[in-house]
Amino acid sequence: KRVKPTSVADADAVKADSNNAGVIRKTIMRVENVRRGGLVSQIATASRNLTSAGIRTPMEALGNVMDNSIYAAQNKGVVSGASELFSGKNWKDSFAGMKYVFSRPDVAEGYTDLILESPELGKQFDRMFNNINEIQKLTGRGTGTKVDTVLSELEDAVDTLNTPNRWQEYLVRRGVFFGEMERLVSREYGIDLIDTLNEGKLQKLLNDSSDVRPANTKSFIALVDEATNKALDVTYAKQPDIPVFRSTSQFITRNGLTVVVPFPRFMFNSMELMGQYAGGASIPLTRKISSIVTKGKIGGGPLTAKDRQRITRNIQGIAAVGAAYMYRTSEGALADYEQVPVGDEAQMDTTAT
Repeated sequence: KRVKPTSVADADAVKADSNNAGVIRKTIMRVENVRRGGLVSQIATASRNLTSAGIRTPMEALGNVMDNSIYAAQNKGVVSGASELFSGKNWKDSFAGMKYVFSRPDVAEGYTDLILESPELGKQFDRMFNNINEIQKLTGRGTGTKVDTVLSELEDAVDTLNTPNRWQEYLVRRGVFFGEMERLVSREYGIDLIDTLNEGKLQKLLNDSSDVRPANTKSFIALVDEATNKALDVTYAKQPDIPVFRSTSQFITRNGLTVVVPFPRFMFNSMELMGQYAGGASIPLTRKISSIVTKGKIGGGPLTAKDRQRITRNIQGIAAVGAAYMYRTSEGALADYEQVPVGDEAQMDTTAT
């Protein structure tokens, strides 16, 4: 593209070479995506991912309890924040996602589809359910060539093999999404989301009507964005938050380096999660100290949703490490740290094999 053509014929040749290079690159990417899809097509993968959701959803729910408490303390005072920790409604709303994933997925599916199928929320719907289809279109699916026909058949075959994995993924995403929507709508608007939807007020929510949305609160679409991001976060499918991780993940995916790192987004999201559980609170703490030292010139302002998430996850991480240490130093701990007693004469292997 940087070669300056000396004639129309040269310009056409440069353009043709560029197009051919683009087609070759897209074809390689499609083949690589088929390979990656095959890597996660086993039933064992779906089972492992669902097990991961069984571990993460209660931790996210407990984080929600603390998040609501910090939010109340920040906006209504310390006493209000403390009372939220003992509020039955807070605990119920915070653990709603678990109920919708493991007990009432039918409810989550119905209301999630009702919300996200609205034309105004096409972007959020695609993020939740259509990522693979969009990638296939961008890499040349549907061109009608012989190569496209062969690759399309392979893509369809891999897609079929991934039915169990896709089922569990959508199960978790819908449950987490709708549970988060209920929590956020209750906290921001002070209304019950299910009752509001049953009354046919979805369009009023989308239009931010004053009948349902109080003044000086987040828009409904902003709440949908938060819930969508939470659902993708729990399934390790969101874009990494750290800019370096995000750009590196995109670079790996766009340049076929997934041969070396098959799932960069999962890897970087896992690294971010471990960092937040290990020391996430250090970021808002540093900002607060900077604000105090500079008298508000640097690091001022209220805690953001991301700050609250870092704090709640760090608290849980410290608690988990402390509990693990207490167990390992107890008299009943087994010599093999990978084994955990589950009865008088039984023990469980905690490794991922």
